[in-house]
Amino acid sequence: MATMQDCAPPRKVNGQAIVLREAETEGYEVLLQLRSKAMKAMPGYLGALGGCRDSTDKDSRETAKREVHEECGLEQSSIVMEPVKFAEGEKCDWYVMLVRHDAKFKPAKSRAECGDIKTVLSLLPPSAQKADCYGHAWVPTEHLQQIDAKQPLMGGLLNRIQMAASKLRPPPQPEETVEPPLEDALNPKP
Repeated sequence: MATMQDCAPPRKVNGQAIVLREAETEGYEVLLQLRSKAMKAMPGYLGALGGCRDSTDKDSRETAKREVHEECGLEQSSIVMEPVKFAEGEKCDWYVMLVRHDAKFKPAKSRAECGDIKTVLSLLPPSAQKADCYGHAWVPTEHLQQIDAKQPLMGGLLNRIQMAASKLRPPPQPEETVEPPLEDALNPKP
């Protein structure tokens, strides 16, 4: 994988993280969170992990990482690539993280922000898998369009996931040009 750099410096705003892992076949799977129906903002929606900047957070990267640990209990040893900023909105910076396929999770600090993902698994693509953390599922990025329209999504979520996944793909290699033997070049066929 190519080394990634932030698209712009982190700001003192909210932070969201697109958490990806390599799929067993090819491509990526994204960790989606079902927001609790008790939440004031986007209750019952599927979304990225993240949230509001805390006064103790140095910047939005720290916010995104803290929120990931609080919301799903991701263990530090499971992180392959620390959060890298790939986009920004008016009040939020967006990060992509890559984790091991067998990522480990501790019990989250609070389950109050998440809903029971089992209640919406039937609305997700058949390839989706319940994650080892409460309220979350792994969904192959190439199957995101198969999420049932009855399941509300965080605004712009699918676009952000595609942007994040595209940042992890290595740049295309130029095709190798095979030069014809000199003899063929001097004596072209009619």
